[in-house]
Amino acid sequence: MIDFEKMLEKEFQEKPINPFEIFQEHRNKKYEYLRGGQEHVLETWFSRRTQKDTIVKMDTGSGKTLVGLLMLQSCLNENLGPAIYLCVDKQLVDQVIASANEFSIPNVTSEDGSIPVDFLNSEAILITTFDKLVNGKSKFGVKDTDNEEVPIGSLLVDDAHSCLKKARQAFTISLNRDKHSNVCDRLFDLFKSSLRTQALGKLKDLEDRVPSTLMMVPYWNWLESKDEIINILSEYRNDELKFQWNLLRDNLESCYCFISDRTIEITPQCVPIEYIPSFQNAKRRFFLSATLLDDSHLIKEFGVSHEAVTRPLRPKIAGDIGERMIVIPSLVDSSLKIDKIVQLITRMKDIGNNVVVLTPSEKTSEKWEQYGAEIANKESIIPILGKLAKTKSNFVVLYNRYDGIDLPDTSCRILVLDGKPFGESLFERFINKTRPKSRLIRSALAQKIEQGLGRGVRSGTDYCVVFLIGDDLVHFLSLTENQHLLSPQTRVQIEMGLKFGKDLKKEGNAEKAILGLMNQCLNRDPSWIKYHRSKVQKAEDIFVEMLPITLANTEKDSFKLFQAKQYREASKAIQTILDGDVSNKLDTTDRGWYLQLAAFYLYKSDHVRAAEMQLKAHRLNTSLPRPPEGVDYQKIQIELGKQPDNIIRWIKKHTEANALIVSANTILDKLDFGIPYATFEEEFSNLAEIVGFESQRPEQEFGKGPDVLWLLSDGTYLIFAAKNEADINNFEISKKYADQLSGNWNWFKAQYKSEEGIPIIIHPSNKLAADAFCVDGAMSLKPHGLKMLVSKIREFTIALSSKSPDSWDISDVMTLVHKYDLDPRNIKEKYFSKIGK
Repeated sequence: MIDFEKMLEKEFQEKPINPFEIFQEHRNKKYEYLRGGQEHVLETWFSRRTQKDTIVKMDTGSGKTLVGLLMLQSCLNENLGPAIYLCVDKQLVDQVIASANEFSIPNVTSEDGSIPVDFLNSEAILITTFDKLVNGKSKFGVKDTDNEEVPIGSLLVDDAHSCLKKARQAFTISLNRDKHSNVCDRLFDLFKSSLRTQALGKLKDLEDRVPSTLMMVPYWNWLESKDEIINILSEYRNDELKFQWNLLRDNLESCYCFISDRTIEITPQCVPIEYIPSFQNAKRRFFLSATLLDDSHLIKEFGVSHEAVTRPLRPKIAGDIGERMIVIPSLVDSSLKIDKIVQLITRMKDIGNNVVVLTPSEKTSEKWEQYGAEIANKESIIPILGKLAKTKSNFVVLYNRYDGIDLPDTSCRILVLDGKPFGESLFERFINKTRPKSRLIRSALAQKIEQGLGRGVRSGTDYCVVFLIGDDLVHFLSLTENQHLLSPQTRVQIEMGLKFGKDLKKEGNAEKAILGLMNQCLNRDPSWIKYHRSKVQKAEDIFVEMLPITLANTEKDSFKLFQAKQYREASKAIQTILDGDVSNKLDTTDRGWYLQLAAFYLYKSDHVRAAEMQLKAHRLNTSLPRPPEGVDYQKIQIELGKQPDNIIRWIKKHTEANALIVSANTILDKLDFGIPYATFEEEFSNLAEIVGFESQRPEQEFGKGPDVLWLLSDGTYLIFAAKNEADINNFEISKKYADQLSGNWNWFKAQYKSEEGIPIIIHPSNKLAADAFCVDGAMSLKPHGLKMLVSKIREFTIALSSKSPDSWDISDVMTLVHKYDLDPRNIKEKYFSKIGK
């Protein structure tokens, strides 16, 4: 029998919109009260709930999923319309569904991709993946297509930093040059002439598929080729590009194009998220994040309001990020390489601890397989995560999984970060390469490292030991300027790890000392727990940094102007960055980047002015494309006799003495015959800084001149032609190489009007072929000489590590310079061999 009276009463009963009242309706015996942090966030949100955008920043394990569900249910009860909870992957979808069911919050999902009726009728929250909403075939609607918009009242993006990456992937065309050879070959042919004017040698590497080669198509060539580009890509709209075409077909003009040895990538300057109108027009939007410190990308990619970014919701009392014991073996003993580190962690694995290794790429993960680790790929990741949660003594490697993976409690007691993360996309790789010293780019890298550090500790009561290995990663975190880019609590934990390295170094037996330290964490030594808590509790408060937000607002505004074909206005908007106080806070490479963007936006309105701006941009950042008319060479200069001052400046970049060895090793380990020439040239140029000299790569930066140019502190120029990839058994310098060396010398004399230089070829031989002739005084840096130079500099940095970085003076440094034959006279006399027949 149906109780119609009860049905009628329920129909007229007003649904509560206050999240506290909603919780009272749905609480259970297991969870009878909201935590303090949850209460504060919900109370603050409810007082300003009419705002379109809200950012919620709560640590993992603090109950942010329930907070998100309560906010969405409140919006449903307020009759705002359908509510959707977006997750980065299926694993997180299942977790959120479980949480919603635990509190009897009505929810639905969609296995077949259809849109559930209960969601459309605002009767249940739809919990699904971000990709289901944001794609070029979205059933929720795509701008200017037959797929009409599905109105959304409230929308929540969980794990927002991971979904940012998903959004850009959705708006990016990425074509494998082997799998999609037809379309790639046609695009490559279209841009060859322009790439040839930039760097003929690098173009040849692209043609020959030399690994790691990467070039950006100059924007003027891209814009002028728009019609041909559309004609080529449109042929694949229903095949390879079916999920991207509707999103990019009318936005190609605002895209960058990158070509590597393996891929062609086309991606917009900012994500035009308005092409997913359901996302853009949702009445209320929530963005949940645990570790996202820099929210500026939410402005650029999701169009989040300035107010939301500058006033995020977070608990009144900062949550405990959990207990991480940072161990940096190379700072304890520089001889501790991977084989010894594996022995240490294997001993802990064998007594029941799960070990998880994070590497930047699939290739870098392969070396761990020989030590018995199991590599988790796309197919095996879910069952492996299940195995970690249920069993012990596992040894697993995850590659490029710095976010979106939870390894709570016994799932991971020992976490190893092996190597510095690098960009997945060509866009990221290019930015990292062209703006290496940029605070903005380093901040993004620090954030990714911090995300990786957070994988093994997922609540305030969780704990694990974290090994940091790989010279590039340790070098990055050893620099004071980079430590300040981390959150306060993480910075304190890194500082503790650096101190452990210094203290354990004194104990002598490094392996025994590290094992003892690990046991203090894993065996729950009360003194360690107390020490860690004391240090972390003293961490300073988090503050919102305004520079990235200001830049993101300007970039988004100018992007919209460019889309509206207001080219001059778009360019002027970017130039406000360069003309105001903001410019003083930017690295020169950043200023060059933004000046190029202003030139890009202006090009369709004023070619001549854009070329002038591009010339200035290239002078600020020589890694950017040269304008069609070329650029004038910029001479390098040095104040004579300042070698020790320059060395001390390099020393003081580091916080710990052993970090000097690690920093030098990131360069020295890449200086050998057989190393890819582009890597060798870059590191050989960087090597000059360690010994107090200036350097430059004229051919790379200006299109003409030697591969590497050093300026010694006595005013002598060393003019290098790097042929380190020549056959080690090649006993003669060919006519081609000899002519190049002579060409370098003629270039030097023309540019510097000087004879104070030495032309040097880095080659296995110093003997000229029968038909080869060379300039008088030319030298060769042969394998023996290179090894001796590398060895001397390595010994020099080891000697520098004997004292703290802030205790060196000019006299002491110069004593070591002479001891290791690194002064200008010895550099010229000890390492090079005279070239002859």
